[in-house]
Amino acid sequence: MSSKWRQVNHATQWNGKKIVLKTLKAKPLPKELHSLFEADELKKYFTDTEMKSMGGKPTKAAATKKGGKK
Repeated sequence: MSSKWRQVNHATQWNGKKIVLKTLKAKPLPKELHSLFEADELKKYFTDTEMKSMGGKPTKAAATKKGGKK
């Protein structure tokens, strides 16, 4: 799958007569959500450039943050 598809969202809206399709720039993955996943998992879905743009390396896992075992 092309990484360019992740850069846009397609939104539809009914204007009373027909369905209108708008192409919107997608927002990056929020840091709070990014931090819930291990880097190895995210690398399956994002390019190296996208990983860097998300702001640093993701943490090991949410369980580790809460004092749980790895």
